[in-house]
Amino acid sequence: MPNPDGELSPGIYCTVELKVPRRTPSLIVPAGAIVLDRDGLHVLVVEDGVAHSSKITEIRDLGTEVEVSDGVKQGDQVVVTPPVDLEDGSKVQILSTPAAS
Repeated sequence: MPNPDGELSPGIYCTVELKVPRRTPSLIVPAGAIVLDRDGLHVLVVEDGVAHSSKITEIRDLGTEVEVSDGVKQGDQVVVTPPVDLEDGSKVQILSTPAAS
């Protein structure tokens, strides 16, 4: 790290944030949308009123959200807190959430 003014002296500690561009951007999904079963991690993506299982790769667990690298794409609608009996190919209905007052 260049230090032309000599402000950084040996032995000091600091926090550094690196902004490293990724070849493929990751997406954030709600943690409640992730299903873990014998097949691994997946989410249920809704297409034309039908839920389809999509295997995901977790990059980082952020608590209430999870950063994933594949399995979903920008604009996908995922089922949040899916019931245990919801399977791949099940018909679903999307409900809109009321606007906050």
